[in-house]
Amino acid sequence: MIVPKDMFIDLAKEVLGKGGLLRFKVHGSSMYPSVRNGATIIVRSVEPTDVRIGDIVFAYCNGRVLVHRMVDRFTRDGVPMFILRGDCSIASINMVPQQNVLGHVVNVAQKGSQIRPNQGLHRIAGLSWATFPGLGQMIKKIRNLFVNLGLVSLATAQNCKLYRGVMKKFIGRRVTYRVATQMDAHEVARLLGHCNIPEPPEPVSTMARKIEGRDGSFFVLIAVFQDKIVGAITIQKSHDANASGPDWWIGEFRVRVRYRGAGIGRGLIIKAGYKALREGAQQLGGDVLRTKQDVVDMCMTFNGEHMSPVDYHTGSQETEYYKFDQHVIFYRSIQEGLEQLDISGVLDHYRGTGCLTPD
Repeated sequence: MIVPKDMFIDLAKEVLGKGGLLRFKVHGSSMYPSVRNGATIIVRSVEPTDVRIGDIVFAYCNGRVLVHRMVDRFTRDGVPMFILRGDCSIASINMVPQQNVLGHVVNVAQKGSQIRPNQGLHRIAGLSWATFPGLGQMIKKIRNLFVNLGLVSLATAQNCKLYRGVMKKFIGRRVTYRVATQMDAHEVARLLGHCNIPEPPEPVSTMARKIEGRDGSFFVLIAVFQDKIVGAITIQKSHDANASGPDWWIGEFRVRVRYRGAGIGRGLIIKAGYKALREGAQQLGGDVLRTKQDVVDMCMTFNGEHMSPVDYHTGSQETEYYKFDQHVIFYRSIQEGLEQLDISGVLDHYRGTGCLTPD
């Protein structure tokens, strides 16, 4: 269940107003590296006059919930104001009335460690973050540099047959597949890139509503390894009765970079085929950017037939943002595709790895 922001703010006011502790998981990178995406924090009520520069506070402003660091205070028209800023932000600051500060963060649980921001060395570090606004962003850039270098090396390794064989044995065979639930909405939205679009209209809530839909026309299938979602694929029923293409389509499709080469992408396509088949589909198609050759190759393994733009949709027209020659449009009979994979023995690797196999 996704709780609306207004309800969450009211709940927080009630809990903290009675002297209780508020514990919840945060998402976003604005406080990196002090508070990372997915960290669990504990908030305790505090008198706004007791908040010190460098403290991480929990506040609300213009309908938004903020967990940012207090870097300064001032008075405007007789109203005490706090200046809040994320550790990884330079220009983005929030001026919040003192009365909108509900509490301060007393514990951060992330990556197996417990951090108490207001004590000892963490308190000194907090003052440093407040004093030097570009510090967090500089650390993030250095981290991204090493990450990018690692991704280049990883991509080279993933083209190696030996590497792929090891990945399939030690990771691919331990992956399970299932239909996503609302509890998976945030992680799925981030994995598929919805949260990276500038100012998206509530990407997590949008994904949650899609997952929640009970009309049987949209499903998100996920691959899970050690309780982490490592891949996702969406399938949906065609709503255009006049279209000459497949009755079900693959929408979005992604496997985390570090887990590629383990057969997870192929597993997701197979599971998508089974799920669509169970929902009464006969053909499964997809529309993939030509530049994403790895995705095209995986999809074509299952769906080996191209469609022309005219066959794809008789009413489609090219636009500035959609050009047919930039896309690979494919489809295939689901039953034929599964039978071909079964003959080659591919399906043996995926039996028993989730609830969508026919076994």
